[in-house]
Amino acid sequence: MSGSGKSYGIEVSVEIEQERYGGSLSYTLSKTDRQYDGINNGGRFPFQYDRRHILNFQGHFSVTEKKKSTQSANINISYTSGGFSTLPVARCEASALPYIRTFFNDGTVTEETEENLHSLLLVPGTNGFLMPYYFRVDLGYSFTWKRDHSSSELTVGLCNIFNRHNASLIFYNDGLWQQLCIVPFMPSISLRISFS
Repeated sequence: MSGSGKSYGIEVSVEIEQERYGGSLSYTLSKTDRQYDGINNGGRFPFQYDRRHILNFQGHFSVTEKKKSTQSANINISYTSGGFSTLPVARCEASALPYIRTFFNDGTVTEETEENLHSLLLVPGTNGFLMPYYFRVDLGYSFTWKRDHSSSELTVGLCNIFNRHNASLIFYNDGLWQQLCIVPFMPSISLRISFS
């Protein structure tokens, strides 16, 4: 199936680097859509990964700096508009189909299959549901040691410090709308050793 798509936007970024601190800020404003004759009655619809606003900030600050060791703090902030998804808004239930197990008596018709045969999901349009926005703040603190032929960096971090439940997926299950969140509040620790 062939179709067409449009994508346009603008991106602005600023970066500052000083002796003890630095950071970068970037913002993207964009719009992306698709059009296929056989989908959404031929009308244009937003692309699944269309994000109208994307804002990212990364900053770091040198806390202590000695000849062979340093300590620094960093912060990452991410905000994006929600993506688009195709979700049903209602389910219409009809009467059960009579004699369905008479025609399919090989055990393939389960209770769930039979229930789905006499229900209809109402979907307003392709990618017509806007997901909630995404917001996340990460903090980190790094210790670096330098030697003659090697360097070591120990980083302790806190991911998603506000424990915001950013929805990766929204689905309907057991009569309730539910959302799946992948990254909760989470501490982390990493050690990197480099040789020269």
